[in-house]
Amino acid sequence: MNFLAIIDYEHLDNAIFLKSFSEAIAEQQGTRGIILHGDSQYTDRLIQTGMMSDDARQRSIKDLNHRLIALMADSGVAAVGMNGYQRNMISYDGTTLDLDTNLLVKFPVRTHLLLSNLIEDNRTQKPFAYDLANLASSLYRELDIDEVFIFSKNEADESLTDSSMPKMLRFRELDTEFKNTTLPEDLLGLNVPYRLATTRSFRKLPEVGDTVLITPD
Repeated sequence: MNFLAIIDYEHLDNAIFLKSFSEAIAEQQGTRGIILHGDSQYTDRLIQTGMMSDDARQRSIKDLNHRLIALMADSGVAAVGMNGYQRNMISYDGTTLDLDTNLLVKFPVRTHLLLSNLIEDNRTQKPFAYDLANLASSLYRELDIDEVFIFSKNEADESLTDSSMPKMLRFRELDTEFKNTTLPEDLLGLNVPYRLATTRSFRKLPEVGDTVLITPD
């Protein structure tokens, strides 16, 4: 299974979740993933030290990429960490997002790619943080990805495995309470089919029975 897993803003500041996430990947069988992330509340803490907001966000993203690679290595997960702007892998000209798909799929077999949303701005020749949901949608459309995973705000959520929980939901039919209590705020704009998971269900991949498929229509 080729998957795209997105770690949202809140989960990136949750050390327990990140450790569980790394351990979950280590237990998977026959998977190869792109793990996408942006920044976290660490950005705000850097701003409080006197850094400018853009500089703080970029520093936060880069530091998180290194930290996640270290966590995965500790769990025995083979992964390569990269920021989107490196080797001009992902760039934006103000209108079009350009992905070097050949480069994105060339990382070694049985090795996961940890990718940040820090991409190249062709107008300034400088990196900037691109919208996480839009980048995830583009990666899904351009690459050979079987499933997209996001993670419930409530890691202890047992409703995903409840027999009464539908295995497929339409985003436009979800009520406000479900969106507010379950879905990460920075991923509400994700407009491709994705699976809502916890680290407990994520570790079972390629089995997806304990996840809920959410479609955009």
